[in-house]
Amino acid sequence: MLLYLRFRNALKRCEELNAQPHNGGEFIVANICGKPAIVNRQGFRGLRTKGMFRHDLKWSDVYDKRITREVLERWLNGK
Repeated sequence: MLLYLRFRNALKRCEELNAQPHNGGEFIVANICGKPAIVNRQGFRGLRTKGMFRHDLKWSDVYDKRITREVLERWLNGK
């Protein structure tokens, strides 16, 4: 349940960040080693260089597997 709350809070923060004007592109919630991380494309490139992501991982792959409210609902329902 604690993990669900962490991801839910990260989604709220992500929505707040996306509501503000910025240059970095859309923020998403990514699952990094079971912990939520709020990243955008520029942040992803920085994390990839630091070794948090595999060097051959692409932004499109991370974006496709992002955590959304629908994914959290599926986790709660066990689907």
